[in-house]
Amino acid sequence: MKLNTSSALDATIIALASLSSQGRAQNSNAGNVTSGVEPCALISALAAANVTTFEADIAMACLQSVPVDVAGDVDLIDGIKVLFQFQSTLPYLSDPSPGYLYSAVDIMASLDAIQADVQAGIYTNDYDVQMDIYNLVVSAYDFHFIWVPDLVTVFNWNRQGSLLSLSSDGLSLPNVYDSSDVKALAASNPSNYPPSPVTSINGVDTESWLNEP
Repeated sequence: MKLNTSSALDATIIALASLSSQGRAQNSNAGNVTSGVEPCALISALAAANVTTFEADIAMACLQSVPVDVAGDVDLIDGIKVLFQFQSTLPYLSDPSPGYLYSAVDIMASLDAIQADVQAGIYTNDYDVQMDIYNLVVSAYDFHFIWVPDLVTVFNWNRQGSLLSLSSDGLSLPNVYDSSDVKALAASNPSNYPPSPVTSINGVDTESWLNEP
């Protein structure tokens, strides 16, 4: 079995990235869309038709169709820097003591770099600008220090199914299976239903993919 992690999206406006390459949600009609359709217009039409499931790439295409607001983003980052001055851990984050578990991060300098890239026209859409700021703040690993932009909250992304590691006899090395395959095995006579181990995920062998940081 080969898996692909980009599949169906569940919305009201909730997005599902399914593990299974065959794992489209059952009530999805979005897979029939032809190329060239404006993705946000498509999602709007689906929502109006009470279709609650659509593919993750449609949602991502919608988000990445939002144009860069250079002046607005420059002002936004200026405002964020004023707000972040109240975060007392910034000096420590940029120069942590020995033994600190995470990489040093200079929040203010990184915000300046993002702002400069916005002004230089490096970004092609506003979602990427907001995600870079969001990921920068996340890199501080401090749940009391957070900034969540509006575009990041348009969709919630979730995977259908899960991976399970099982040994065939409790002694041999385990294989990795999709949970739907294991459920099918449990519901049938094991001798009549040999489950198929996951051999690759997104084109990468399973063990290597699972061990990626």
